[in-house]
Amino acid sequence: MNKITIALFVLACLGVVHVSVAQNINTIAGDGTASYTGDGVAATAAELNYPDAVALDTLGNIYIADVSNNRIRKISVSTGNISTVVGTGTGGNSGDGGQATAAQIANLGGIAVDDSGNIYMALTVFNIVRKVKAATGIITTIAGKTGSGGFLGDGGAATAARFNNITSVTVDKKFNVYLADRNNNRIRKITASTGKVNTVAGNGTAGYNGDGIAATAAELNLDPGGGNSVMVWDIGVDDSGSMYIPDVYNQRIRKVDGNTGTITTVAGNGVMGVGGPGDGGLADSAEFYWPTAVEIDKNHNLYITDNSNDIIREVDASTKIINTVVGNRSSGFSGDGGPATNAGLGYPYSVAVDASGNIYVPDDGNQRVREVNTVTTGIVAVNTFSSIGVYPNPADNYIYVKSNGLKGNITINLYNIEGKQMMSNVYSSKDNIQIPVKQIAPGLYFLKAELANGNTFMKKVIITR
Repeated sequence: MNKITIALFVLACLGVVHVSVAQNINTIAGDGTASYTGDGVAATAAELNYPDAVALDTLGNIYIADVSNNRIRKISVSTGNISTVVGTGTGGNSGDGGQATAAQIANLGGIAVDDSGNIYMALTVFNIVRKVKAATGIITTIAGKTGSGGFLGDGGAATAARFNNITSVTVDKKFNVYLADRNNNRIRKITASTGKVNTVAGNGTAGYNGDGIAATAAELNLDPGGGNSVMVWDIGVDDSGSMYIPDVYNQRIRKVDGNTGTITTVAGNGVMGVGGPGDGGLADSAEFYWPTAVEIDKNHNLYITDNSNDIIREVDASTKIINTVVGNRSSGFSGDGGPATNAGLGYPYSVAVDASGNIYVPDDGNQRVREVNTVTTGIVAVNTFSSIGVYPNPADNYIYVKSNGLKGNITINLYNIEGKQMMSNVYSSKDNIQIPVKQIAPGLYFLKAELANGNTFMKKVIITR
C-alpha cells in the first residue's frame, strides 16, 4: 500500500467524508533570495537561483532544476528538507560514470523522473541528455554524447545523434524519452528498448502549416530566432502514448495521437493574447502568451503554463473548457496562504501535478517553488466550520492554529501516516493556538481540529528539523 492509499485510508477511518477544493497556494521551497544556501534544512529556508523546472517521483518527492546554481535539488516528502542530488554547483559537463553529486552540469532545461526513480536532464547548450540511475547514483549521457550541435542521427543510437538546443525531456510509462530539439523545431523520441532516436513531430521548419496531418510533416515553432529565450520546458505524454507539445511561438498546445501519429491543436487559436483571453470558453479558441509547458493529470485534464501571462491554466478533459487555476496575471510575489487564483507569479516555465491533483509551480522570477494543494488543504468533515489556518507548514518546533474568532474549546489531534495518534490536547479558543511538536519525529502527519459541537477540520502537515 503506497502513502497516498494509506493517507486516504487514514482519512476514511477518521471520519473525513468531504474533500475541499479550495486550491490554496503556499511556498514549499525557496526564501525569495536568488542564491545558494540551505541543503539539509527545510526547503522553505533554502535559497534557489532560478528554479525553472520541477518534476515528481512516484513517492511524491519533488525535484527542482536549480538552474543558476548548476544543481538538481530534491525536497523529501517525508521531511520537507532539501538536498542536492545532481551537480557540484560548478557549471560544466563532466562526471559521466561517477556519482551525480560529483558531476558538473550547466544550462539545465527540463528535468524528468521515471517510475523507477531515475532522473533525466536536458543540458541545453551542450546538446545532450543525461540520466542518473536511482539504484547507484551514477550519471551517464544517453543522448548527443558528442555534444556537437546540428541535426543528425535519426534511426540510429541516440548517443551518436546530434541535437540543437535540447530544452525539454519527458519520460513515459514505458521509459521512452521525448526531447524538445528546439532549434531544429522537432520533437524526438528515444525508444527504451533500442536506444535509437527518431523524430516524432516537426519537419524542421519553423512555422505553422496546419493540423490533421502527420506530425512529422507539421511545422512547429519552437525557435523563432532573434535571441528569444523562452523555451519549451515540458512535453506531456499520456497513458495512451499521445503527446502534447507546447508549440510556444505558435501560441498553441498541439496533440500527436499515439495511434495515428496525426497532429491537432487542443488549446490556443494562434493569437498572442495579453491577459490570457478565453477563460470559460473552449480551449482551442483561447489566446496564450508563450505557453511553455503542459502536464496531464490522471483524469486527462491538461495544465498549461501561460508564461508571460504569469498564470497556469487548466483544460477540462470532458468539456474542453479552459480556465485559470493559478495566478492573478500580475508578475510579482503575492498570495501565499490564500486562493491560488489571487497569487502573483513570476514567469512560470513549468508545471507538475501529482496523483492527488496537487499542482507544483516553479515560480522562477520569485526564486520559489509553490504548491497548490487541491486535496489535503482543508480536508474537512461534512459539518465543517469556517476556515482555520495552520502554519508554518512545514513546521519544526511549533505548529500554530489560527482559529479566526471561533468560540469554545478546540481539541487538536495529530496522526501519523498510518493513523496512529501522536498527540491529543484540548485548547481554549484564541486567535493563535501554539502546539509544541518538537518531540514528534520529522515526517508527514494529519492535524485534526474538533469543536465541542462536532464540527471538524483536518490538514496535512509536515514536521521538519
